[in-house]
Amino acid sequence: KLSIMYKNGNPIETTYYGVNGKPCLSKDGYAKMTVKYKNGFPIKVALYGADGKPCLDNDGVSKYISKYEDGNQIETAYYGVDGKPCLNNNGIAKLTAKYEDGHQVETAFYGVDGKLCLHKEGYAKWTAKYEDGNRIETAYFGVDGKPCLCKDGFAKLISKYEDGNPIFQAYYDVDGKLCLCKDGFAKL
Repeated sequence: KLSIMYKNGNPIETTYYGVNGKPCLSKDGYAKMTVKYKNGFPIKVALYGADGKPCLDNDGVSKYISKYEDGNQIETAYYGVDGKPCLNNNGIAKLTAKYEDGHQVETAFYGVDGKLCLHKEGYAKWTAKYEDGNRIETAYFGVDGKPCLCKDGFAKLISKYEDGNPIFQAYYDVDGKLCLCKDGFAKL
């Protein structure tokens, strides 16, 4: 059984129940989730076990706190059952994002110490450039701010579009030279 309470059209509390009528863990690893909203955006999500105490979900966190600006999520921080920052399953405790003209142009990842850290995909920050609404460049950087290879084997992806359709992609290494991506080609 599933019970959902709403406020102003937003789900503020979700609880899962077993056949015995008592709270039980969902497939995501928690029995109850509470959500607080600000201006219609979820700013705090807290997770609880069947015993009613804070618990970790399948992503390894107990609470998420997010900030928004102009309708865009610009920060999310992750916390453990003790209320302290913790690493999620991607290896990050916080992420920040920047937007331009409605497009996400940067995301950076931080550890529990507040310093840049590597996401499990192999980079600490990515940036993007857009043209006519299409992403034409994605670049990856390490904790030192220098270009680094993502786990797919490249540091930068350049794309070209025609009438909104992708017509060209090229992969580059940290020195700006063409390189093979994980799928075994440098240009598409």
